[in-house]
Amino acid sequence: MDSNPMVFELNDVWVPTVYLVWNYPMMLPLLFTNQLVISKLFNGADLMVPGILKFEINQETKMSSTSFDRDAIVGICVIGSMHPVVIGKALLSSDELLSVNQGKAVLNLHFVGDSLWSVGDKSDPPTSTPAVLESKEDESNLSLDMSEVKITEESPLSPTVNAEEMEKYFDYAFLSSLHVSITDKMLPLSASALYSGHMVLFKPSDIVLDIRKTSFKKLSKFMKNMEKKGIIQTKERSGELFIVTINRKHPLYEAFSAPKKPKPSTTAKEQKKSEPNSVMTVNQLFKLPHNGPLLKFVVESKINHEEYWTSDQVNLMLLSYFKSQALIHLERPRLIKIDALLCDCILTKSEYQTVDFLERDVIQKRFLSKMVPYHQLTLPNGESIIKKGALVPIEISVKRKIGNKWVSIIKNLEQFEIDAYKIADILKIKCAGSTTVSERVDTKLKTLQVTVQGSKVKEICQVLETFGIPKLTLNGKVQLQSNLFVQTIG
Repeated sequence: MDSNPMVFELNDVWVPTVYLVWNYPMMLPLLFTNQLVISKLFNGADLMVPGILKFEINQETKMSSTSFDRDAIVGICVIGSMHPVVIGKALLSSDELLSVNQGKAVLNLHFVGDSLWSVGDKSDPPTSTPAVLESKEDESNLSLDMSEVKITEESPLSPTVNAEEMEKYFDYAFLSSLHVSITDKMLPLSASALYSGHMVLFKPSDIVLDIRKTSFKKLSKFMKNMEKKGIIQTKERSGELFIVTINRKHPLYEAFSAPKKPKPSTTAKEQKKSEPNSVMTVNQLFKLPHNGPLLKFVVESKINHEEYWTSDQVNLMLLSYFKSQALIHLERPRLIKIDALLCDCILTKSEYQTVDFLERDVIQKRFLSKMVPYHQLTLPNGESIIKKGALVPIEISVKRKIGNKWVSIIKNLEQFEIDAYKIADILKIKCAGSTTVSERVDTKLKTLQVTVQGSKVKEICQVLETFGIPKLTLNGKVQLQSNLFVQTIG
């Protein structure tokens, strides 16, 4: 127990890890869900209201002891176990959960398999006897309707899989991917992309493909074993292993009976249709200053200092002023006569005696340069945030470490309300490599950066897209030209 992390701090709140809660399972309110939902949570997803099957039952009183407010720390268990495998923050109170049937219920903070769990001894949850309802009176004391939930000892956390069985699952997923979803045109393909984008689609629904539970321990060793068998050829680039060719005439490949290509669930399709605005948008805004050369213009035009303006609105405001003061050139409407007020606002001292007219676009550009810049970020959930200054894009850099080792570093995630720890856990699974979150040393601001093992720009961009960052990849290639949201360095 001493070697395992017991708590971690999040926004000045101490949150227990699964290791601590396994020793004291009644210290948190518990919510129960099924294994399918748990597998989603293990990929970093938040718990939705429809995924909650029931509240926790006190083992001694057989009554519901679950009553919690918003922001309470809660544990999430699979039906049949009293030991949480996910720790989260409640987004709804227990009373509110009774009156809603959709939306997010719990924010995923920590789960079995994430980077924090990996710091400990990587043990599985203890086995426990599940709570069993003994009477209708007991059932009436539950916080949620239990009429459709039957709890028995036949609901384990997950099937017990030994190394030999796990390797069979890996072999099946690997060969299925080569047959069904990987074409020669997609090569070279990184080993991590093959695993996270293809192999995981060909596993049983109740199994988590875990390379650590095989004799190989690392994905690269598994791929090298397949190369030794002659099924593929690999090559290492920038510290990352790539599959470069597939031997489709290999006896193992030809003898394999390939499954049908997995189809996305109807629920996923419906959810995609119901969320048309699932990407972030940004608008550049401006405010008029309380001092400086524009102050006189603000006072005489009776403009509200606190209003936000887009560049188009500033253009219309200036056009209205030009018309009201008859400043538009009669023969060349793009030229604007510079009156005393505009002279004070936008001309330099050397231009006072020499410039009588300027083009409208030049006036607008100079006017905007003297305003205070802001930006409005609209998140996928519709929430709008206005911050001072121009939008600082997410920065992705690839750096070489000692020898032939490379790392990818992500900065400025806070600008987009993206949780660094959550994206680190997702990238750890997608890239099948280690990730770390640390405080930045290149800025005085207390912001975080995420470091991913290997050159993973494409994988990072694909994950950022799931957080609502507009399209960064096209046909499997990274497209970042003139992108407001993400830039690469190095």
